[in-house]
Amino acid sequence: MSTRRWRGAPTRMESPVRSRLNLEALEGRDVPAVTLVSSALGSPTTTANNTSGVFPPGSISDDGKFVVYTSTATNVVSGQTDTNSATDVFLYDVQAGTNKLLSHATGTSTTAANGESLVPFISGDGKWVAFYSNAFNLVSGASIPGGSYQVYLYNRVADTLTLVSHAASSTTTGATTGGDIPQVGQLALSNGDANGVRVAYISDTDNLVSGFSSSNFLTRAPGSSRSTRTCTTRRRTPTPLSATRRAR
Repeated sequence: MSTRRWRGAPTRMESPVRSRLNLEALEGRDVPAVTLVSSALGSPTTTANNTSGVFPPGSISDDGKFVVYTSTATNVVSGQTDTNSATDVFLYDVQAGTNKLLSHATGTSTTAANGESLVPFISGDGKWVAFYSNAFNLVSGASIPGGSYQVYLYNRVADTLTLVSHAASSTTTGATTGGDIPQVGQLALSNGDANGVRVAYISDTDNLVSGFSSSNFLTRAPGSSRSTRTCTTRRRTPTPLSATRRAR
């Protein structure tokens, strides 16, 4: 946007003949704007019919073109069927001004899965979205233990969803968890490795890594058939304060 300002306007003491009016062009300026992301279908200025939220810092791609969020609204995308009475994960394309349901049941792009999906985290390049869900109909052929929260990875370019937290013995069997509900900050995505991205997450399961049992911080790269143990949480007997003082 180009703006202009007045300069050299005549005063009472100046002769009308000698006075002149100049227009000076100023630099272009971008006017800040706020966009409603969780809008009702067909109306970009009308909020959807229920609560929506984001989970920083992983809710916006580095270039600002994509936003991921959760919502319990049922009128965000065209033809949306949503009877789970829980949060679903959506992807908003800023340039196109459109929303996409990511946590949908397999075989349909507009029917929400049969459980809650939460804590979406988008990669910096906007290609990958990781999230948790206790739904069991997100991936075709997957066997998910009832009530367990699993980690899923969405590929925006290929439009595919993959079960990340699968058992070490099967890529289609969800890990057996102790019912731990994921919290904000328990997911992370990293760009730049050989497979394009790694997913880091926390799980209380004991069958993600073959031959290992404990609470772990795990990573898995897309295309890999196994999770990698990054660090282990072990219980340690605290040292008595008196013994610490004696050691000094």
